[in-house]
Amino acid sequence: MKELNKALVALQNTIIYMGRPLFIIDSNNYEIVCDTPLSRDKLGIYVGMTLQEALGEEVTLSYLKNHVIRNEKNSEFLTFKTVEVLENYYLVMPNLVKEADYLETLASEVFFDEIEAKVILNSTGTIIGCNKKFEEIFGFTNQEIKSKILSNVLDLSLTDKEYINTHKEMFLNGHDICILATRKTKYGNRIKMNIDFVPILNKEEIIGIQVTYKPMNNIADIDLKSYKKIIDNHTDGVIIANDKKQIIYVNKTLCNIFQYHETEFEKMQFFDRALRSFSEQYMADKLEEILYKNDFWQGETWERKRDGSILPAWKQVFVIKDDRNQIIRYVATYKDLSGVTTANMSKMINKDPLTSLNTKQYFINRMESVLQEDPNNQKILFLDIDNFKELNDQNGHLLGDKLLVEISKRMVNHFKKSLKARYAGDEFVIHFSNLISMDKTIEMIDEFKKAMEKPMIIDGKPYIITISTGLAISPNDGVNILELLDRADKKMYFNKNTNRMVIR
Repeated sequence: MKELNKALVALQNTIIYMGRPLFIIDSNNYEIVCDTPLSRDKLGIYVGMTLQEALGEEVTLSYLKNHVIRNEKNSEFLTFKTVEVLENYYLVMPNLVKEADYLETLASEVFFDEIEAKVILNSTGTIIGCNKKFEEIFGFTNQEIKSKILSNVLDLSLTDKEYINTHKEMFLNGHDICILATRKTKYGNRIKMNIDFVPILNKEEIIGIQVTYKPMNNIADIDLKSYKKIIDNHTDGVIIANDKKQIIYVNKTLCNIFQYHETEFEKMQFFDRALRSFSEQYMADKLEEILYKNDFWQGETWERKRDGSILPAWKQVFVIKDDRNQIIRYVATYKDLSGVTTANMSKMINKDPLTSLNTKQYFINRMESVLQEDPNNQKILFLDIDNFKELNDQNGHLLGDKLLVEISKRMVNHFKKSLKARYAGDEFVIHFSNLISMDKTIEMIDEFKKAMEKPMIIDGKPYIITISTGLAISPNDGVNILELLDRADKKMYFNKNTNRMVIR
């Protein structure tokens, strides 16, 4: 502590003679620990104040570097550069910006050297300027596109424009918009990107827009790195291939199952004959065709190891698609069934591997039997997570998976005696038997919705999730399970689109 105080005193003595309104902050609590005469006289910034007290708004380091801030004392506009001078202590260097030039300053100084591609627009969508990374990705120079309309330069689709218009009110209230889309470069090729639109505010008025572009390849790489931490030591073998069917990842279990080294898989394609089933050759030949039609296949197969021996396995193969319905990943999982009893195998294949809820097919099979025995007053609830796609797009699929697991736990705790299943993606289904009255069913669903209002803490951050539901009742809404599911699904989407809070 004494050494730190000595260092801070030395810094104070250094900056006090620099003739600029400099100050030093502690990034742990944003308290100002060193100041200068000019920071006190010109900006009203003193030792002991917090940044929020000094600048009149709640400010973090990243916000400080990326925004023009209006000083409450003299109404001047300032940009800030920061340099870490000691661990967790930053020297802050304010720069005065003329009100008419602050968007220009953002484009030419604040964002110009950032590693992500950025463009600054005025409130009408006209380009004020772009940074070096934007020039590198899109091929346009700053001078070529300056003063042009961004949507004309990058050839926005009608879908993109409709999406932005739909969320315009949210944006005007100061919230960010994030979309997944393609953008056209100067040379005519299109790039899949994650695009963030962030309003630039002066007080509460939007005076410009910061648009950030992140190519999908980079996002996919980040997601893959995150998933590797989870599946590297998973008990099932896992293969992941890119959109060209080139294998890009295998986990340790898969290498042990097939007795190949992981580097040998790098030379293989996803549908390589070396990975195909031994006794299911017809299915192996048809697998690619099945995936294009259904996106998913699972079944018991016999797999050939490198030494020629075979083993029984439960195999699941599926594809991951982007927002334009194009395949971006091929995934296969292998569960070694050697020594597994028939009863245990049945349990494994009837459970969703992520949430441990029943699978869609198991739910359908069970409900077919229930409806045959007693077709009256059987109730099926269809449940969907609101805005789940946006959550995934903004935070990554790893967070989405964690949310699905947490929601499933809440369902298990709340609907203890009801048959439950993960239907698909972020959709779930629940059966309420005719022993449960309609009033009691609605009461249970209402209570679950209230329970969902409590924040879910994922990786230390709170997330509030809302759900939409639809309830179908036999025989009025259908006489078999597929009719009931279809009716419940349609009711759910009606409730979601009309913002109704009722479940009937």
